Amino acid sequence: HSSYLNGCAFYANNATIWTQLANIVDENGRPIFIPDTTAGGVGRMLGFVVKADAGVTENNILFGNASEGYVFNTNEPMSLASEEHVKARTVDYATYAIVDGAPLDTKAFALIKKSS
Repeated sequence: HSSYLNGCAFYANNATIWTQLANIVDENGRPIFIPDTTAGGVGRMLGFVVKADAGVTENNILFGNASEGYVFNTNEPMSLASEEHVKARTVDYATYAIVDGAPLDTKAFALIKKSS
């Protein structure tokens, strides 16, 4: 939906980004994908940030506004545990949190699939 356009990004896994998106050119031979790490992703395409996301399967691209169309629920906030090993003079640290989430509005996302 157009109300989500401001803040949208492309999400794809690394294989799709670097073997497919990075090779798309327009009719004049100019690349559609421009590598750019200054905006929080790995590049830009059609003016939108492209972000690497291992959760998107190969040959698929998710276009959407995650900050407006997805909601996170923190079931247990991040906690820190430490364990000291006096003889070895080391300290182990471990952190964890329990978080889940779900789309708030499916109109905030579009799945683009490569045709066979």
